[in-house]
Amino acid sequence: MVNFTIPIAVPSVFEVRIVNISLHIDFTSDCREELYNPAGDSIMLLRSREDGGSRNSKEFTGTHSWSNTVPTILAPEKGTLADLVPAQAGDWIVSIADTDHTDRIEFQKARVEMLYHVCDPGEYYAVLATGPACIPADAGFHVPPVAGVVPTAQVACNWHSGKYQPDTGRALCLVAARGYRTVSSTRAEPCDGGTFQEYEAQTTCQPVTSGYHTPADGIGHIHPIPCHNGTFQPMPMQAECISASPGFFVLNDGFPHTTEAKCNSGGRYQDEKGQSECKTAEAGYHVLDDQNIHVTQTPCYNGQYQNETGQFGCIEAPPGHYVADDSRPHTTASICEAGTLQTEYGRTECDDAGRGYYVDDAGDHTTRVKCLGGQYTATETATRCEDTPAGTFILEDSELHTTIGQTCTTGMWQDRDGQITCKNAKAGYYVDDSDHTTRVKCLGGEYTDVATSTTCFRTVLGTFIPEDGLVHDVVGQQCPTGTFANETGMSECYDSEAGYHVKDADHKKQVVCDNGGFQAGTKTNSCTPCASGHYVPADGQPHKTETAAERGHYVDDSDKTRQQVCDNGQYQGDPGSNACDEAVAGEYVLADGRPHTTATPCELGKWQNETLATSCKNAEAGYYVAISDKTARIQCLGASTPQQRPPHDAKTRPRAPSSRRTASSTGLLARRAPRACGRIVTGSPPHPRRWSSPRCSWPPMSYGHVCQRNGHVGVPRQRGRLPRQRC
Repeated sequence: MVNFTIPIAVPSVFEVRIVNISLHIDFTSDCREELYNPAGDSIMLLRSREDGGSRNSKEFTGTHSWSNTVPTILAPEKGTLADLVPAQAGDWIVSIADTDHTDRIEFQKARVEMLYHVCDPGEYYAVLATGPACIPADAGFHVPPVAGVVPTAQVACNWHSGKYQPDTGRALCLVAARGYRTVSSTRAEPCDGGTFQEYEAQTTCQPVTSGYHTPADGIGHIHPIPCHNGTFQPMPMQAECISASPGFFVLNDGFPHTTEAKCNSGGRYQDEKGQSECKTAEAGYHVLDDQNIHVTQTPCYNGQYQNETGQFGCIEAPPGHYVADDSRPHTTASICEAGTLQTEYGRTECDDAGRGYYVDDAGDHTTRVKCLGGQYTATETATRCEDTPAGTFILEDSELHTTIGQTCTTGMWQDRDGQITCKNAKAGYYVDDSDHTTRVKCLGGEYTDVATSTTCFRTVLGTFIPEDGLVHDVVGQQCPTGTFANETGMSECYDSEAGYHVKDADHKKQVVCDNGGFQAGTKTNSCTPCASGHYVPADGQPHKTETAAERGHYVDDSDKTRQQVCDNGQYQGDPGSNACDEAVAGEYVLADGRPHTTATPCELGKWQNETLATSCKNAEAGYYVAISDKTARIQCLGASTPQQRPPHDAKTRPRAPSSRRTASSTGLLARRAPRACGRIVTGSPPHPRRWSSPRCSWPPMSYGHVCQRNGHVGVPRQRGRLPRQRC
């Protein structure tokens, strides 16, 4: 028999599927092959050849496989591969023996291979009726991982040590958190309802001591909560505090309280439960200083009163006063009403004065007097004079007042009983005729400047009164700048809209911006004047913007309601202009009422030496116009044009032609020169010459000519007088 050992480190195994044993045997005949686990147990019979007969070495050379699941692989002859589970780490032994002990067995090497499936964490291996399986740990259990060991059982969570597991298939147990305790292996409960737990992994809760509590709220509590601020707790392990009873209190100091304190000193009581301090007796009440528990304060009445707080006794009403026996608290003793009197201390009422009488309040209330204005009594046994009710009055007169007063007159009111007159409504208020017990304040947009008004007046146009809660006793104030009120009774003014403005002198309406003005904003008191070269028409429509003058037009700065054409010697090539450009010398612009964006140069043969021209001049006979300069005409050499003033520099002029010669140019005929005139006069006198004599009279002559008739030369007119020479 030959054994060989193969060490195998096996983790948690769910199922061994295939075992391969590789052998190389030199020689054998009948043999038996067995597999032993590390404990020395024979796990299974792999192969048995006991029928005799030899086998050559090739029979056992190679790999021998066994499987329970793969059809093509042989199954062990005895046992199943499931017998290998749980697999163990350690030395696995393959034993090969000759069954009849006659043959020699030799081998060179051997190897065992196992193909297995590992269970997941939180699962353990078990063989069920259906076969091997990995079973998830139950709730309250876990499967702890152990290296090299196949877990075959689940382990209970030890809840006695504060561990538990509510879920299945877990590898570890949970530890109970602070504020909780384990009650079973599957559950941890909160420590509440009078318990707490400040440590983890605990199986019990700590009881709260007296003066503390933890609510039964299903929440784990780590610390106990003190009972204070009107609560206490004398018992341990309580889920709630006890509210201090009426007559008791517990301080709000953050400390635990096991008892409640008494409200037992004079002037102190407590009529509510759960309070942190005692109440002080109010004026009109008292609390005895008797060391008893005080759950209420006692009113001072029945001839007694108390005007201070925190008192333990009442004060008796002095003579002339009383305190009614009405079980109500009294802070003062009442003076005997009109018609009653009292001479003793601590009385609950005064003696009757009789019908129409009362006891003078200014006196000592020991004698009766007649009921004065504002009061009356209708019975002989009245205890006081009755006050006439609100909205009525009784005059101060000599009559006995035995009936209720008369209603306040129009515009007057009275909100108090027992009055001898009514009050004026006063400016800013009115009194409705149906109710004279009150006055009504004028609301926003309303006012009254009358002392006895029955209604409020509405503000006039252009004014407002805000809804501000103040007394509106004057007419409305003018709307602020840029706002208007186009209705009466307005509590606020409207802002002017874009395209409009509100004049400072008239806030009744908003006015359109036109006629040379516009307005892009709101709440304004003026229109924006058009910029130079821009206009807004006077069309009665609101304008938010201005319009620029078009080309060929201009807007006069003195009239920005329209654009005007540039013609009649003027033109404009740019938009937004406030004037036309003048046609310069040598150019003209027609007076045709149409817009012109440029000036037109003078045509050939025409000239213009002035600006703002609407046409050009034809060159006269004897003159021409140069193409390069159409601002002047040039005299042709040898030509004469009478009665035309030559250029200022007459020295440069050529000599005049014969006095009888005429010439024409551009269709114009020059005037014939006078007889006997034919020589140019040099010099540049400032005035044209006029020639005359007693026998003849000549029209004015052109500058530069002389008269040679009879050999006399004319003399220029000087100092406004004509020469008396004979021609």
